[in-house]
Amino acid sequence: MSEESLTLLPIGTVVKLIKSEKPIMIYGRNQRQKRTNVTYDYIGVPYPEGNLTEDFNVCFLLQSCCAYLNDKYEKICDEAQ
Repeated sequence: MSEESLTLLPIGTVVKLIKSEKPIMIYGRNQRQKRTNVTYDYIGVPYPEGNLTEDFNVCFLLQSCCAYLNDKYEKICDEAQ
């Protein structure tokens, strides 16, 4: 197992992104966005609603997370953000 795969959050992890009010549930890793051809660490959907349409998919990098909402992972947003 590579060091990179050890640092990635598991599928199903719910996170709070810095610039998003709604929690996001991760459902994929190492995703390339078709529109921009940029590769992101994760793809997720709004939680708890899930995959409503393709327009609701959120591609993001790990550093965009300011909180992990699962029990095993504890990271809280800084007050300055």
